[in-house]
Amino acid sequence: MLRVAGAQLPVRNDVQKNLEAITRAIEFAAREKADVLVTPEGSLSGYTHNFNAAATAQALEVIVQRARQAKVVLVLGTCFADADGARYDAPAHYGGDGSSGCPHPAGSARSIMSRPSAIARGRAE
Repeated sequence: MLRVAGAQLPVRNDVQKNLEAITRAIEFAAREKADVLVTPEGSLSGYTHNFNAAATAQALEVIVQRARQAKVVLVLGTCFADADGARYDAPAHYGGDGSSGCPHPAGSARSIMSRPSAIARGRAE
């Protein structure tokens, strides 16, 4: 049987606070013997086009390591920045064994965060 935990977290524009909340959720999922933990959209980066890409990338390394140690597959909702500067809001999965899924492969469900006014209205494209 597959056990899935959902994390109901406040999504802030503070990557450190989000990191702390997701860490607690991973610990909870592990204690409850969940196989998978799903987090909300923008849960690490914050749900904004103006997220701190460097801080998010650093925090992502920490989160993936913590999920790996807990042997919990993490389905993480967060924003990503490509090398070309494009910013995406997309789910990514990180296996308890260290494997990962591309955060925004071609053809996947994703939203490009190129129109801040659309994001402010909750309709990111």
